[in-house]
Amino acid sequence: MSKLSHKLFDGVFGNVGMWSSDTMDRTAFKTMGESFPKLLELTKKNEPILASLPHELFTVTTKDGLKIVGHFFTNEEATDKTAICIHGYHSYGFYDFATVGLEYLNRGYNLLLITNRACGESEGEYTSFGPAESEDAQLFIKLIADKFPNGSIIIHGCSMGGSTACLLSDKELPNVKAIVSDCAFASIRDEFAHMIKFLAHLPPWPLLNMLEKEYKKQFGFGFDREKPIDCVRNAKYPMFFVHGADDNYVLAENSKLMYGVCPTAKQLLIVPGQGHAAAQLGGNEGYFDHIFDFLKEVETENADK
Repeated sequence: MSKLSHKLFDGVFGNVGMWSSDTMDRTAFKTMGESFPKLLELTKKNEPILASLPHELFTVTTKDGLKIVGHFFTNEEATDKTAICIHGYHSYGFYDFATVGLEYLNRGYNLLLITNRACGESEGEYTSFGPAESEDAQLFIKLIADKFPNGSIIIHGCSMGGSTACLLSDKELPNVKAIVSDCAFASIRDEFAHMIKFLAHLPPWPLLNMLEKEYKKQFGFGFDREKPIDCVRNAKYPMFFVHGADDNYVLAENSKLMYGVCPTAKQLLIVPGQGHAAAQLGGNEGYFDHIFDFLKEVETENADK
């Protein structure tokens, strides 16, 4: 059983390489939903544009000795506002934020794309699905705060990155003014239970127990040590929750639940007809304007204090 548990854990949490716009399989299409082809088309268009822009390579060293990479874009117009973007499962920043990253630059922000542990150029054998990644992100937040001592930081996470952003919401973070959570799950345990049923058509037990056993061996804690929804319940920052209404991978109910318990200034946007990570297909009127209007309100309130 232990060999089977470890093999299962490796398959789910291990560094198996990035899935990109050129390496999608049937499972990806099933999990991402019917709007995925349009999302893929938009990403293929914008990814090379973003990647071609001048940027610097930043690195931080985690407490477990891993080198984590970030790509930093300085806006053409001098600014001390920076959007730190955290990508999703087995992905990378240039893919998940091909369109969103360009929009932050167009709207006057610097941009930092974190490459999560066990992805791309960053080191690491395993993803933790948020807890370790949130600690890694704090190193980049400090780096940007040191670079712009009087600046402002927006954290924007997508999918697992959205959950990572939610895990940051109750932390004391220098210069962070708001958090945008796109299609985040509220609980690792609940998300895996959902995915086992959705993809494998099996009951969560015993697979979920096997995964958690190996997870504890690797990280020293279980699925429930820190839940995104528990952190959001004690959030210190304004939060914008967004989700595609037709998301079958991470159900929109996750964002609704977290919005419900968030004690700070908040907004919830459910985008009709869009699947996982595809809410951005709502464009300016259906996605970006809502987010940036919210961020403008946050900036105005901070300026009045």
